[in-house]
Amino acid sequence: MLMIGLMIVLGLGAQRVAQSLNMATVNLYHHPHTVSTALLKANSNIISMHRYMKDVALAQNEADLERAISNVNANERGVFKYFDIAATRFLGDKSRIAEAREVFADWKIIRSEVIELVRAGEHGAAAAITKGKGATYVAMMSALMDNLLTDTYDNAAQFMNNSKAEQERGENFIYALLLSVVVVGLMVAVFVYIKIHQAERKLLRANGLLNAVINGSSDAMLLMDGDKFINCNPATLDMLGYKNRKEILVLHPSQLSPSHQPDGSLSHDKANEMRAKAEEAGSHRFEWIYSRANGEHFPVEVLLTALNFEGRNLIHMVWREIGNRKQAEAQLRMAKEDAERANKAKSEFLASMSHELRTPLNAVIGFAQMLQYDPVNRLSTQQNEHIEHIVKGGTHLLELINDILDLSKIEAYQVDLHLKEVNVGDAVSNSVKLTAPLGEARNIRILNRIDDTPSSCLRTDPVRLEQILLNLISNAVKYNEDGGTVTVHGHETGDGFYRLSVSDSGIGIAKEDYSNMFHMFHRLGADPLLAQEGTGIGLTVAKFLVERMAGRIGFDSEVGIGSTFWFELPLASNQFIVIWDDTLRVGVDAIDKDHQVITSLLNRVAHDALDVEDLDEVIVELVDYTHYHFRREQAIMESCDYPKKEEHIALHCKLSMQVRELSETWREERDPEILHDLRVFLREWWTDHIVSMDLELSQYTSGKKEEVHKALEGVV
Repeated sequence: MLMIGLMIVLGLGAQRVAQSLNMATVNLYHHPHTVSTALLKANSNIISMHRYMKDVALAQNEADLERAISNVNANERGVFKYFDIAATRFLGDKSRIAEAREVFADWKIIRSEVIELVRAGEHGAAAAITKGKGATYVAMMSALMDNLLTDTYDNAAQFMNNSKAEQERGENFIYALLLSVVVVGLMVAVFVYIKIHQAERKLLRANGLLNAVINGSSDAMLLMDGDKFINCNPATLDMLGYKNRKEILVLHPSQLSPSHQPDGSLSHDKANEMRAKAEEAGSHRFEWIYSRANGEHFPVEVLLTALNFEGRNLIHMVWREIGNRKQAEAQLRMAKEDAERANKAKSEFLASMSHELRTPLNAVIGFAQMLQYDPVNRLSTQQNEHIEHIVKGGTHLLELINDILDLSKIEAYQVDLHLKEVNVGDAVSNSVKLTAPLGEARNIRILNRIDDTPSSCLRTDPVRLEQILLNLISNAVKYNEDGGTVTVHGHETGDGFYRLSVSDSGIGIAKEDYSNMFHMFHRLGADPLLAQEGTGIGLTVAKFLVERMAGRIGFDSEVGIGSTFWFELPLASNQFIVIWDDTLRVGVDAIDKDHQVITSLLNRVAHDALDVEDLDEVIVELVDYTHYHFRREQAIMESCDYPKKEEHIALHCKLSMQVRELSETWREERDPEILHDLRVFLREWWTDHIVSMDLELSQYTSGKKEEVHKALEGVV
């Protein structure tokens, strides 16, 4: 009935609208003055334009011509303006107005021709066109305007008659519409009633389909209201090992998880944290450890989705078991570690073989030199040349063996670093003096610009520092032009590091060689003579040494201009850097390997050169790897019956919580002071943890290598 009443109201409203439209039409008819006035003014402007065109034809100078053209243009704008008014209000065929506008526009071609003739000085021809074709167009336009005026009144009268007839038809239509509305309203009511019942049946079918999807899913699905489960699908029962829903619905969510998660946090507290994130963002995905009915723990990927249903804040949970994936990841890590152990064995073998090769090679070189300098049995010129080849070839081979020995020791973490406070200026000065003879033969100057800057101290190994400098300076000489320069300069970076740079004016490095510069045995091939020098290992050794001493290395180069190789090492005042040395070695390969990875990540966090996104990624990687390391340590503790296991695990939990809180606060606030606190904390707790706890653990792993290896295989 409400719909029928609405239809009646709409019908009456339509009648009122029709009457209003008729009155508006009458008013429009009784005011033809607007259109007629516009057409008359347009015609007047056209006549004025023709008069001014005569002035154009008769203009004797540029000023008169521009003034006449300006008058023509002003009247032309007026014509178009009045055409627009007439077209808006015209009651008849508006194409008639458009036709008049087009004729007027065509006249502009004649006007432009007259103006061009006048500018060319042909006043007679311009006057003839104005009087001829111009006058014809003006007469044509006047006739069109008269016809439009006549049509204005005729069309208005016709429109009035049509309006009256339309009013009568409209009133009859409205009455018929009112009757139809009643009938249609009844039909609509019946139709809506049928549709509602059809929608109900569709909804029931949709619910059935949804239930089929949920119940048929291999992923566990649960619904939580507050701290209670209110529903779950059959896959949940299969995954957890329960027989029916009631067994799960009576449990508190905390009863489905172990007391602690792998990162050491309490399951109850972390679950609340994950739920809060889902409610804030709408959904949240993370990994979790759950417990089956038989007590077995298993890893799951969880998706929480916040729902609002009838004023209730619900949480929809989807669990996907990822035990196989985690096992595959663990196997991949173990394979990687096996490969690293094989690489370490290779390095140890190379180191051993290098010693075995170096001893007889030194004898060959030594006896060859004795033959050269024997004052009694002097060699002939040809014999001396042969011996010289032996000495050069042997020396080159000895350099190669020494570099391989050095590299293999670095790769195997067998290089002993003796960390001291080193004056940068002294180290550079010694290196420049040692390499100066290399450049003298080719008139290459080695310039030390460190003397021009304030002295700085590094915390590093002085011998290895000079080894890196000697390598970079000798390379700069080797790949330089005769008469060129090598410049050593440096500065503090502002984030606790010192950058040393070695620049040359040599051949430069092509972009296609960039990616291979620090690879073993790679040498520039731009000059065949140069490519024959060196072992191709020096830069590789330099890179390993710089990174071992918590630094970074890189280069900039342009072909034909020269290259600049630079490296950064921590200042003695840098409190964020951890340099791996023997004092941090535990003696358990797996733990030491983890410590080395974490140390590298800690040092990356300490670099201000990282942007915010990269820094966040490194922090996440550091936290994740630390949790993985803690799980491995816990497995090792269990395998060797470590008596302080619970105390050690509790410390892991405490450290994990502190790191997570600091890192999350940094991500939320982006406060440099928080980042500073995070860096200090990471360095202090990590070194303290190694020294105070992990060194003690290593005492209980002695003689249990197989047990430790087997325990680590099951860590995911």
